[in-house]
Amino acid sequence: MTKLSYTDKLIAGIYKHSRSWFMDAYGLAPVQPGSVLSEFEHVRANIAFATNAGFDCTRTPTGLVVGGACIGYSEAEPKRLSLDIIADLISPLAFAKWSGNACLIYVNVAEEAMVTAERIALETWTQLGDGIEQLVVSMAGRIGVSDLHILRTDRADVDEAIRHAVARRAALLPDSKIGNLYSIGYSGRTSYHDPVRLAQYRRNIVSYLPCVIRQATSLPIRRLVAAENVHQVKAINMARELLSEARESIAGSVPPDGDQIDHVVFVSPPSITGTRRMATARHKSGIYPLEPASQFESKMMRMTPSAAYYWDRIWPEALRCVWSRTGTTPLVAALDEIGTAMRSAFRLPGCS
Repeated sequence: MTKLSYTDKLIAGIYKHSRSWFMDAYGLAPVQPGSVLSEFEHVRANIAFATNAGFDCTRTPTGLVVGGACIGYSEAEPKRLSLDIIADLISPLAFAKWSGNACLIYVNVAEEAMVTAERIALETWTQLGDGIEQLVVSMAGRIGVSDLHILRTDRADVDEAIRHAVARRAALLPDSKIGNLYSIGYSGRTSYHDPVRLAQYRRNIVSYLPCVIRQATSLPIRRLVAAENVHQVKAINMARELLSEARESIAGSVPPDGDQIDHVVFVSPPSITGTRRMATARHKSGIYPLEPASQFESKMMRMTPSAAYYWDRIWPEALRCVWSRTGTTPLVAALDEIGTAMRSAFRLPGCS
């Protein structure tokens, strides 16, 4: 099976739609052969398979690669963090390294704390955020990204920037427009109507606005490149729509003319069956770096060829070369290294 076939099989398996359907439905464009972007290793492997229409790979002094990982399904428990969060962190870090841009990683603690406030203490999410932050730093160092910025949404100044942006654009993000933000194809719920969940969605959308990052970091960002999986396509597209409708920045001093939001689209990290996103898969179909090795080994035996291809090629080539010397597969070596890093980040037993 070819690289293209593996990707097509995963997209169809997870979303029940073809690659061409995604292109048409969300205004995406294939990476053109011979373009600068076609040299990016994840594009060569077909793990990154599209961009927004009009994407320009030219590096700009005010450009910033942005990404993050969904931690909500963990219920704030490190042992419930599945491997998809690592894949979703690798995407922006790897693209930033290749493109020579700075990288910003969001750690969305505040948003998850909002929707679980009745059953999970804020302190528990804060502690998880501490560990995620250390994990990001560790991974960035491993990949070779030195110009790294981490934005925790539970930080007061970041929270204020996001709240301000939401307040100024609330009329442009009505409930009817955003209720199905993460319903892509047949992969998720049809629509949410819970006010707290909708508030979370609004925060997620405005987080892609360059003016939010300017206010929270003082970085002179004008162009943002979201290096994220296809499940984020609606949120990124809506943020781009906000740019066209906005007339002034959050601070009220820098007009948004010239601000730009681009998207390098990655395949969503699959479950071992390749029929669901790993984020929403049942435990028997997910991979958890902190689970016993015996459980992982049994799951490896059930992994489909398309899922195995993804979990072999998502890792940067430099790491795959190092790991190949261990005599194991990249995935086995990755799990060993990531498990160690996570035990250290979360201060769990088993790491000296």
